[in-house]
Amino acid sequence: MRRLIPALTLLLASCASSPDTSSTVPEAPFDAPEVFRPGDRLQEGTISNIQPGVDRVSVPIAASPDAVWEALVQVYGTLGIEIAGADPITRFLNNPDFVVSRRLGGQRLSRYLECGSGTIGGGADRMRIHMNILSQVEAKPDGQSSVHTTIQAIGDNPEGTSNSRVPCSSTHELELRIADEVGELVGG
Repeated sequence: MRRLIPALTLLLASCASSPDTSSTVPEAPFDAPEVFRPGDRLQEGTISNIQPGVDRVSVPIAASPDAVWEALVQVYGTLGIEIAGADPITRFLNNPDFVVSRRLGGQRLSRYLECGSGTIGGGADRMRIHMNILSQVEAKPDGQSSVHTTIQAIGDNPEGTSNSRVPCSSTHELELRIADEVGELVGG
């Protein structure tokens, strides 16, 4: 045992004094979005990481921007998302503090948000969610449109203190559902 302790000490000392040979990967500039495809479900759409933890889901729709805007307003209402701000000129609508619990648009919140999980399922289904949801219709040069939606959310943890909040991330399902329903309404 006496020989083992000096050997371990020597080994630890050599590890601590060895130079750092790991390569560092430079981080992308903050304003350079990471873009990836949302998979087979939506071949033409993209998801852009616009800041840490915040994604923008963009989906092209084969219809005029005015028709897509009208359909977008209707879809928010159908899903039960209260509109707090709307600008028909820039075709922008949002609710910066939409509060919802358990279900949205007939679906469990855990389908749309990841807020951790517990023994009885997704955390979003047990929490009171404060959501910042924003959508905008972009006119394309060919006369068609894109719908961009961004969601940020935080949940009140029922198992913690009254100020115990849990950050939630989007599963991108709500953003895709909004675009899908707009597309169905305009036939695009």
